[in-house]
This record gives sequence, structure tokens and C-alpha cells, in this order.
Amino acid sequence: MPEASVASLTDHQRQCLEHIHVAEQIGLTLKAYAEQHQISLSKLNSGKATLRKKGLLPECESGFAMVQIQSPVPMADNVLYFSHI
Repeated sequence: MPEASVASLTDHQRQCLEHIHVAEQIGLTLKAYAEQHQISLSKLNSGKATLRKKGLLPECESGFAMVQIQSPVPMADNVLYFSHI
């Protein structure tokens, strides 16, 4: 991480960066970390987005995954239907 970039951060951005790194180091999601430390998750996420724009954090990967849909399994011809007796 370039020193000049970190030096140009606001106090809030620097704190967010530190919290994000600590959460990663101890293996917690930001949500869990924020709850444990009584920190606003929305402020952490906002700071994280700003830090990404500044190039101090990597861009996030898409939350979507490519899937291949297969044909549905054919139904058996001898399906039993129940009615109310």
C-alpha cells in the first residue's frame, strides 16, 4: 500500500482501513466485527467503498457465480395422486 496514499486519508478513512484489516486478520466478516465492536456497519461499508475507489483496497468480486442449468429430472409415469376421502 503506497505511503502517500495512506497519508492523504481522513481520520475516518484511516480508522476504517484499520478495522477492515483487523477483521480480515481475525477471520470475521465486517458485520460480525462491527457487532462485536459496536461500530456502524454502514459507516464501515461506506469507508470500504471509498478506500476501494482510492485503490487502497482491492475491488470486490461479484457475488454471483456462473451456473449451468440442467434439464429437470423426468417424472415417473406411475405417479400416485391422493385425494381427500
